[in-house]
Amino acid sequence: LGRSNVLETEIGFPIEAKPNYLYNLEKTEIFTAGSQGQIITSISNIGKSDINFVVLELVETDDYIVLTTPKTYLGNLESDDFETGQYDVFVKETTAESIPIVFTARYRDAYDKTYTDTFSIDLRLFEESEAVSLGLKTKKSNAGFIFAVLVIVLVGIYFWRRSKKKKSKK
Repeated sequence: LGRSNVLETEIGFPIEAKPNYLYNLEKTEIFTAGSQGQIITSISNIGKSDINFVVLELVETDDYIVLTTPKTYLGNLESDDFETGQYDVFVKETTAESIPIVFTARYRDAYDKTYTDTFSIDLRLFEESEAVSLGLKTKKSNAGFIFAVLVIVLVGIYFWRRSKKKKSKK
């Protein structure tokens, strides 16, 4: 017919890469046992594939009580992306130098395959005096109590002298 046709075809093969991630304890306000504070954790996607629909759950253990909602939806993490989750926690009294903070992560890969991973991050605990010397906590001051007692004593002396003057005039 006098016409030439060219047919170009591209063939692709899906390459499955298991999501690769890194968990970190970004920040904490808890430095001693028997105290309450906020912890901030992060999940970083260090793999080549996306991590989708990430839900991070802080699992309560015998070492601590979760004071906020334990589940946090972090959304989708593209490669080289990260998200953080915040939790309020009360750490029970213990003599241990660190306690494991346990998490469960649920997510899907780019091919909608579901994953559930459990991991822990160690929370280091200090003695009260050590935390103060490192500047992590401020020393508790009795100045407010002493000031209140001083005010009460001065008011008492004032009214005692006033009543004594009234008795001496009579």
